[in-house]
Amino acid sequence: MYGTLIDTLEDGNGLKPDPTLKRRAGTLSLVVACVAAFALGAVAATTLTSPKFQPSALAGIDSSATTTSSFQAYKSAVDLSSVTCANYGQYINQPDLQVTTRIGEDAGKDQNLRLDVLSDNINGVLVVCDGKASCSGNVDFTMTGASKAVSVTIVCCKEDACKGNVDLTVADLATPIDVNVHCSGESACEDAVWTVAGDHTLDGYCSGESACEDSRWTATEGQLTMFCDSTEDTCDDAVFDPYALCSGGGASNARPGSCDAGAPTPSPPTPQPPTPVPAPTLQPPAPAPPTPQPGPQPTNFPTASTTTNVPMPTFEPTRHHSDSASRVGAGFAFTLLALFAI
Repeated sequence: MYGTLIDTLEDGNGLKPDPTLKRRAGTLSLVVACVAAFALGAVAATTLTSPKFQPSALAGIDSSATTTSSFQAYKSAVDLSSVTCANYGQYINQPDLQVTTRIGEDAGKDQNLRLDVLSDNINGVLVVCDGKASCSGNVDFTMTGASKAVSVTIVCCKEDACKGNVDLTVADLATPIDVNVHCSGESACEDAVWTVAGDHTLDGYCSGESACEDSRWTATEGQLTMFCDSTEDTCDDAVFDPYALCSGGGASNARPGSCDAGAPTPSPPTPQPPTPVPAPTLQPPAPAPPTPQPGPQPTNFPTASTTTNVPMPTFEPTRHHSDSASRVGAGFAFTLLALFAI
C-alpha cells in the first residue's frame, strides 16, 4: 500500500523518491498485514471457545431440568397430613407456614379465625387448639381465598378443645386445598361441623372417648377419609356426607350409610358355561337267572339246581303178587271147611 503511494508521488522537481525509501515502505506494509491477520485469528478463536450467554444462569435456574407440568405446579408444596397433637411443635416455627396457636384453657373460645393465604411465600396453614375448651363455643374457621395450592391442618387437643358450635368452611377455590382435622381427647370435636366445597379433600382423625360424637363431615365433591379409633363412643352418630372411606374400630358407630357407600361395590359373578352332561351308555340286558330244578333226592328244603336235563327219579315197586294170591286162596278154603263142619 505504502509502496504504491510512493510510486505515484513526485517531488516538486518531478523526481521519484529514493529506492531505499521504497523498500522500507514495502517492509512496513508486510508487517502491518501480519499484525492484522494475527488479530483476526485471535478474535475468531475467542468466539469459538467462549461459552454462550445463558440468561437462566443469572436467575439461578437449572436450564437442564425438566419443566414442571401444570398439574405438579398446583400441588401443595408442604404436606401437613402427618401433624398431630404430639408433634405439632416441630412445625410451628417453619417460616413458610402460616401458623395460628390458641394454647391454654379457653384461649380461642368464640373467636373467628381466618385461614386465607394471600402470599406466595406461604406453603401451608397450621392451626393449633391445645387445651381444655381452647377453641370451643362459637368458633368459625374460614378460608375464602388462596393464591396457590396449600395444605391446611387443624389440631384439636385435649378435652372439649373444639367442641360446640365449631364450623370450618373452605370455599370453592380455583386451587386445590388439602384439609386435615386431628381430634384427640375426650369430646375434642363433639358436635363440630367440618365442610369443604369444590373438589377439596378432607381427612378426619378421631381418637378418644366421644371425640367426634354427633359431628358432621362434608366434602361436596372431593374425597372424604375418616379414621375413628375403637374408644367408647368415638364417632357415635357422626355423619359423613355424602360418604367417607372409613377405617378404625369406631367407624361402624357412625350414622348408618356414612361409611357403607364408600365400600367398593362387589362385581357381579361371571356367568359360567353349563357343564356338558355325558350321554348315557346303553348296557346290554342282564341274563335271566336259571329256572330252579328239583334235586335228585326230595328233601324238606329243596334247593334250586342249576344243572339242566336232570333225569327224573324212577321208583321200582316191590313185586309180591303171587304170595298175596296164595294167601287169599288158603283163607277162602279154610273158611269153606269151617262151614261144612258145622
